[in-house]
Amino acid sequence: MGQFFTAYQTRIQATGVVIEADGVHVAPSTAPYRVALVAHLPGNLNSGNHHVYADVIDANGQIVTNPPVKLGWTWNGRRIDEPAPPVALDKTAPMDTASGNIEIHKGQTLSVWLQDDSGKFVSNVVSGLSTAISDADPATGNSLFHNSFYVVFAPQVGTVTEPTPQPEADSILIRLAQLEARLDALEKSFRDLQGD
Repeated sequence: MGQFFTAYQTRIQATGVVIEADGVHVAPSTAPYRVALVAHLPGNLNSGNHHVYADVIDANGQIVTNPPVKLGWTWNGRRIDEPAPPVALDKTAPMDTASGNIEIHKGQTLSVWLQDDSGKFVSNVVSGLSTAISDADPATGNSLFHNSFYVVFAPQVGTVTEPTPQPEADSILIRLAQLEARLDALEKSFRDLQGD
């Protein structure tokens, strides 16, 4: 069982989402999985890191080992030439903090979700994950650009496995960020061709 899951297990509810992180948004969804918890890790758990850690739990509230989904992600301002490969949730050693993680670099504001092998979203989207949070006492393990988050996904209660596709605000924002990155790259290429 992951270290962070042990710390937050009692806060996870059977329905809804618990958000213990300022500036974070979770879009509503009828996808097969829901976000159950988003927590800004306290310094004693974070130890100076800058990551999004994630676990998937089953209907009984237990961690699913190597689930058939991956953690998808992007960030505001991401360019087309900047990869964001989905992350497997396959860490199982007792000392692991969570099943998977993504590093948050200085200046990035991440969005994360679960997706299947085809790239289809199978959960709602968590957005607003940033390390630009100052801490009055860096000795606690958190300081500016050294903050982490823990996200738990759970099965959606009362939905079928294949919900009716619906446009979601955050998935539209992610697509918009990707299109803006392509436009920025085209504008840069155009300026380079003109010799600016």
